[in-house]
Amino acid sequence: MGEIWIAAVVTVGGGVIAGIGAEKKDKSDKAHEEKMTKESAALTAQQTGYESALENYYKQKDRFETQRGLDQFRQFSTLDQFAPGVDDQGGRVAAPVTPEYNSFAPTTPQQGTTPTGGGGKSFIEKIDPLGSKILGGLF
Repeated sequence: MGEIWIAAVVTVGGGVIAGIGAEKKDKSDKAHEEKMTKESAALTAQQTGYESALENYYKQKDRFETQRGLDQFRQFSTLDQFAPGVDDQGGRVAAPVTPEYNSFAPTTPQQGTTPTGGGGKSFIEKIDPLGSKILGGLF
């Protein structure tokens, strides 16, 4: 009969120790997952900014090349013969500059600054300023 009690104590003790180890592992896994989520969000923001700038670059490049083609065509224009002094050049489009991927590095909050929002009283504290906890039990 003693062996049964010893086996039960060892089984329960082993279960408790395994549970404590699993809890510590879960906490470290959550911390690691949170860190990786922040890093992936920053990387996604960087990639999105770069893709947007690259799309804008190609639109500007298309406009610039269209204008260059029109300028080459205008060299054969006879508009000056019929309407001297008319400027048909329009606004000039500057040559676009290719965006660099590293210029979209993710920004980190500055030390000593507080994040916006989230401060102040909760909704329950605002409508129940006396703190009677009556409304707190309802929600």
